[in-house]
Amino acid sequence: MPFIPKNKNKWAKSFKIWTSSVRFHLQKRGRVSLLFVIALFLFLSYGLSSLFSGQAHHRSKIPPVHGLYKSEVASSTPLIFPSVQYHDTLRSLGIESLFTLRTDIDGNKQYIMKPDDPPMTEAERKELSEKNLRKFVKRNFYDHGKLVYKNRVNHPEVVIVSLIDFEGYSVDHLVKTVQNKVDYAQRHNYGVYVRWAQEFIPQLQKQSVSESYEFIKPLAIRAAMNAFPYAKYFWFVDQNGLIMDLDKSLQQHLLEPKILDAATLKSVPVIEGSNIKTYKHFDSRNAKIIIPKTENGNLDTSSFVVTPSLQGKAFLDYINDPLVRNYPFPNKLSSTIGHMLEWHPSILQRTALVVPKTIASSYKPATSQEGSDSVYYKEGDFVITFAGCEISKSCEAELAKYYEKVKLE
Repeated sequence: MPFIPKNKNKWAKSFKIWTSSVRFHLQKRGRVSLLFVIALFLFLSYGLSSLFSGQAHHRSKIPPVHGLYKSEVASSTPLIFPSVQYHDTLRSLGIESLFTLRTDIDGNKQYIMKPDDPPMTEAERKELSEKNLRKFVKRNFYDHGKLVYKNRVNHPEVVIVSLIDFEGYSVDHLVKTVQNKVDYAQRHNYGVYVRWAQEFIPQLQKQSVSESYEFIKPLAIRAAMNAFPYAKYFWFVDQNGLIMDLDKSLQQHLLEPKILDAATLKSVPVIEGSNIKTYKHFDSRNAKIIIPKTENGNLDTSSFVVTPSLQGKAFLDYINDPLVRNYPFPNKLSSTIGHMLEWHPSILQRTALVVPKTIASSYKPATSQEGSDSVYYKEGDFVITFAGCEISKSCEAELAKYYEKVKLE
């Protein structure tokens, strides 16, 4: 019996439905293609406009780079150092008068600074210096941190960085240590960047120079990089250290690749007892950080060199992290750096650990004449440091003795 459909028009209707479906899909595909073309046009238009104008517009929204203070004062000379003659006035003012003490809801007290503090005008300087010396010294203390030298012409390649402490040392001691750095810098067209250690107190959690002095060093170097944006090397020399031979340039004495390579300690433990060693095939041309390593395995932070490279800035920023800075390492800054080099090979491969004789010959009264030639100071060495003199309270006497022996010819 032949199959007879109930509706004779069913197949005709099915064909019509199929053709309508095909037509719908074709129309839909056309709409999708049109939308794709429109989207592509908008994307290219936005991309091209961003390429030519987006970066400039983006930069206009980024605040300018600055130091601890938002304002800057252009220095007429690359020799930037504090007015040491105001030492006694600063000591009488004390930290409590220089900064604002803030107490939080938990009762914690902390000194704070005012980043928006404007520099004195010439009229204000003249008036205050004549009528209110204490206020003038206080404002001058703030303004010193705003000094920068951004002149591209004859910009120094090397900047000597140091800190001085008006609470712990006499004015005579500070004059000698600053004058030594200035005398050396003038001979070689270097820059000098000396700050009061107390200027950085608000940046610290442990707000005491005696307790946090070591960790003020990286803060000072970072500030120096902002003040001298075109310098290539920043050499920190402690206030209890002297450059004994003023005729030797840092480049000729240490920075030349062949000399640095000969002074670099290779395949030795980063710090005493560490399983991590310096690279056996270290290329001194890639050195971005240079630190002396003492005979007892510690890293000597009384004299070291940092470049304003990616690795150099990362090195400083790591140390300046409050979590790292406040960790109870046994030797403070030395142990902090050692820990970083152990755990961060990208920094270690750009760090040269050198023999102390290069830039940090240590003075030890009982052993200087009999100690290791690679560690302790001998006449004719480039730099002498008086590490540990704070404990024996002999810093001023020792520095004064050797200040008279500085090679001036």
